[in-house]
Amino acid sequence: MADETTTIEQAHQDAPAESPEGKNQEDGSSEAAASEHRVENIGPGRKRIIMTISEGAIAEKLKTAFGELHRDATLPGFRKGRAPRRLLEKKFGGSLRNTIKEQLIADAYSKAVEQENIAVLGEPDAKNIANAQLPESGPMEVSIEVDVTPEFTLPSLKELSVMRPRLELNDARMEAALQNVRTQFAEIKPREGASEKGDIIELHIEATRSPDGAKPGARLRGVAGQTTTVGAVVYPELAEKLIGVSVGDVFAVDGAPAAEGPDAPAAPAHLECKIISVSQRVLPEINDDFVQPLGFNNVDDLKENLSRELQSRLLEEQSHLMEQQVYRYLLANTQMELPEKAVEMHTRQLVQRRAMEMMERGIPMEEISAQIQQMGVQAVQQSALDLKLFFILSKFAEDNDVEINDGMLNSAVDRIAAMNGRRPEKMRQDMEKSGQLAQLALRLRDQLTVRVLLEDITVTDVDEGEFMAKSQAESQVVEGAGPNIHGVAQVSQPAQPAAEENKPHEAAPAGDQEHASEGHNAGESHAT
Repeated sequence: MADETTTIEQAHQDAPAESPEGKNQEDGSSEAAASEHRVENIGPGRKRIIMTISEGAIAEKLKTAFGELHRDATLPGFRKGRAPRRLLEKKFGGSLRNTIKEQLIADAYSKAVEQENIAVLGEPDAKNIANAQLPESGPMEVSIEVDVTPEFTLPSLKELSVMRPRLELNDARMEAALQNVRTQFAEIKPREGASEKGDIIELHIEATRSPDGAKPGARLRGVAGQTTTVGAVVYPELAEKLIGVSVGDVFAVDGAPAAEGPDAPAAPAHLECKIISVSQRVLPEINDDFVQPLGFNNVDDLKENLSRELQSRLLEEQSHLMEQQVYRYLLANTQMELPEKAVEMHTRQLVQRRAMEMMERGIPMEEISAQIQQMGVQAVQQSALDLKLFFILSKFAEDNDVEINDGMLNSAVDRIAAMNGRRPEKMRQDMEKSGQLAQLALRLRDQLTVRVLLEDITVTDVDEGEFMAKSQAESQVVEGAGPNIHGVAQVSQPAQPAAEENKPHEAAPAGDQEHASEGHNAGESHAT
């Protein structure tokens, strides 16, 4: 069905925005007479297109196709154009009739989508096409189900006011940035004696009662005082259990699913672990001897570089916090029924977008990987809110003629490449291959859309402390908004200087070696 799928995708990509449900359209032309259609609502954001292809259209298509086949085909013992039709039908008839069927259905589908102004989301559900057969006589009826853009009314922005927090480059943020530099170039060494907070612990799973992927005999790598999750299960006491342990120690820990839903493992979960190794990060001292191989004359030169980088990041963080206030308001004040299958499809795309946003903000790749693993468990819960926000922002972008050009996209890729110490052209290739380039373009469109909306919204400058207090209360407006939802994070924490100290962490396979200094440079510490 590759030909049919391609044709249908091309047809619905060019379809205009959806209008109210339509009835069969006829204009008297031969194209209109070839097929008829009707459209049924079968659920929130989902329609069934029922197409009837006329007997005359089928006969005409068959006549033309077999005429061309007779003219061009060659069979052993016959000159070109002289082979009997019965032999041609015997050899090529099955595949030719199937191709004609797919072409007729694709043409009828394209006509229905265009005439009814159906804005199709994703790929149509074409399972009925495989079972359809060209009839020997009479018309052919076939149906295709599609997800469509839901109908909703954009909220008024007259009641929205946005706080702009004053984020200052203080001593705590500079100290955190310097600490990040030290961490990036830390040396991993075995620790003699009991583990301390932040140490890297290698575990051997002795026994388990959990379908989370941690099987007996597996080796995992965790961080003392941070690791709380193994696979899809949260072990609340694991982080503390990893503090004060030595090689050879054995302990047990109980856990529960990290998220609710059909894919979440059943509680309770249980792990019995043995400590295989304990390693510590030995951080270098920040002095002239350390910074000169990094390209800085002295420590003050490094601090000046970090200061410029942090100032830029704080401005980005300020914009991010303002965006989130707009997102929360839009979600809380827009009524919308989402198509179920579109939510399922978007769940798979959600992880890519979250990774893109973290890359944009210069978060180290190992930290992104840990957060993405954890977020995969929560993605189903977050997807509906994320998709709802996508529809709202798409409509605002269309109403305000917001578009992203190649120059904007290339500049963003260059910036992300610099943050990750990579060549821009290679970064773009990898992002395009993984689908993250399209996600970046969408993210840029959202940011530009919010900037356009903020031109007509009341903005009030507030101190960071006041902003944090008010944001904590206002974030509860969007029920169920998780910390990783696009644009509706409960509260971003720009005031917290510690880069690694208090973050929950997920255990990784022991084969994933940590290279503290790989892929970073001294000017890439992020502000939060």
